[in-house]
Amino acid sequence: FYKLNLIIYENLQKQRINILKGFSLTPKNNSWLDVIERKMASQGVIICEKRMNLFESLNQILLVKKENLLNVKIKSLCKIEEKLQTMPALKIEEEITSKLFDNRKIDGLIGKTKYSAINSDFKIDNLDKNTDAQNCSTGEQKVILLSLFFSFIRLLKKYGITRVIFLLDDIFSNLDNKYAEMILKSLWELDTQTWITDISMNIIKKGSDLYRGTKFINIEDIKMKN
Repeated sequence: FYKLNLIIYENLQKQRINILKGFSLTPKNNSWLDVIERKMASQGVIICEKRMNLFESLNQILLVKKENLLNVKIKSLCKIEEKLQTMPALKIEEEITSKLFDNRKIDGLIGKTKYSAINSDFKIDNLDKNTDAQNCSTGEQKVILLSLFFSFIRLLKKYGITRVIFLLDDIFSNLDNKYAEMILKSLWELDTQTWITDISMNIIKKGSDLYRGTKFINIEDIKMKN
């Protein structure tokens, strides 16, 4: 339903900008804008709440460290989501509605919504090093990203979505053997159909459980027919 909420919000946002750019602010048009902005505020809070719930669910999985990778945590940098942790949703809806009202003139001039619930960012912390992902090495950043992917797949399975095909392209470049083994172990425990491309088949050690459970395809063995 998150995607549906986004579509509704974006349609309302577009209607509002069209009115601000193409119509004079008569009492009738102002009343129309009032309705749209209240709906935007309501949808905006729902979107933020669902985004918060997603991050919380991912962090719960990451906290257990089932992935055997780096200890990471994801958090939102959205002001609305920060307020939702301490303020009632209805109060925040009123604030968003008021902010949209105050920004009508400037939004009409620039042709876009300056204050929007879907304009959000997030950061990822590497708790093992007490720093954020931006300050980590290239290899560590790749492992952090994979940790999020693995956790998301576990979350999908939790909700009964099991028909997942995981595609990983050249994931072992810039990684030392330690991180490569961590990723392979996590993939084995993930128990999801996974396609991996790499320039070498030696990354998976012969005799390991993962080697026995893997089908190798060498593109040099494929003959092209005219």
